Amino acid sequence: MSTRYFNHRVQKARQFLAQRMSGDTPEHPGLTTSFWNLLEKIKQDREAALALAYSLLDTSAPSERFFAVVLLGKIFNPTERHQRAEARHMIAVLAARAARERHPAILTQIGYALGKPYLREAVRPLVKLSRHPHEDVRYAATGSIVSGIHERAPKYALDRLFELMRDPDPDVRNWATFAVGTQLDIEANNSDAIRQALLDRTRDRHFETRAEAFRGLARRGDRRGVLPLKHWLERQDQQGKTIWTWEIEAAGIYGDPIFYPALTSVAEWWRTDQPVMSWALARCHPDMEIRDRTLLEDQLY
Repeated sequence: MSTRYFNHRVQKARQFLAQRMSGDTPEHPGLTTSFWNLLEKIKQDREAALALAYSLLDTSAPSERFFAVVLLGKIFNPTERHQRAEARHMIAVLAARAARERHPAILTQIGYALGKPYLREAVRPLVKLSRHPHEDVRYAATGSIVSGIHERAPKYALDRLFELMRDPDPDVRNWATFAVGTQLDIEANNSDAIRQALLDRTRDRHFETRAEAFRGLARRGDRRGVLPLKHWLERQDQQGKTIWTWEIEAAGIYGDPIFYPALTSVAEWWRTDQPVMSWALARCHPDMEIRDRTLLEDQLY
C-alpha cells in the first residue's frame, strides 16, 4: 500500500471517530461497516499501522485512543497467532493503557482486543477489566477471558467467571455462563463447583442465560438438569414459546426419552433450527434402536 493511500484512509477513519466521540462522553461511537472496511485496508500495512496505533495510545483525544485500540485489535487477530512475541508486547501495552484509561468505550475495545492473541498473559488484565462498573466493559472482558485459557482454567479466572455468572447485567451473565458451560474444555473443567454454578443459572430470569446453563450441564452429563429442563420445555411450550436452540440441544445431549413428549409438542411450532430439533427428537426417541443409531451416527461424524 502506498503511503498516500495509507494516510488517506487513516485520516478518514480518524475524522469519522472525531465526529462521533466529542469530549469525554461515555457513549460508544457506533462503528459502521465502512469504518471496519477502512481498518481492514489500513492494517494491510502492518508496520505502519502498528507504529501509528502505539503513537496514539497516550494522546489526549478519546477518539484517537479509541482508534489506536481498535486498530491493535484488528492487527492481532487469530489468523496471526504465530507472532507471539509481538502479541505479548501488545498485551502488556494495552494492560498498561487500561490501568490509566477512564473512557468506558475505549476500555470496552481494550477488552475485545485483549482476547484476540489467544494468550494466557491476557487473562489477568481481562479479569481486572471485568470488575469495571460499566456493563459494556464487563461484557467485552467476559467474552475474552476464556480466549487465553487453553485447558484447565486458573482458579482466579474461574472464580471471577462464577461471579460474572451472577452479574446484574443479563448479557454479562449470559456470556459468563456460555464461557463456563461451553467454551471451557470439559474434561479439564468439570468440577463440582462448575456444575453447581451452571445448575444455579438454570433458574436465571434471562432466557438465553438459562439455556446456556442447561446446555453446559448436559455436556457434563449432570443429571440434575434433566427434570428442570423437562419442566421448562413443557411450561414454555404452553405459555410463552420462549425456548432457545440450546435447550433443545441440551435435551438431545441427554438423550433421555423423558423429553420426547415435550419435544414433539414444541416441534409443532418450532421454526428456529429444524436440524437440531430433528436430531434431538431422534436422540430422545422412545425406541432404543433409533436412539442408539443416532448416537452411533454422531460418533461416526
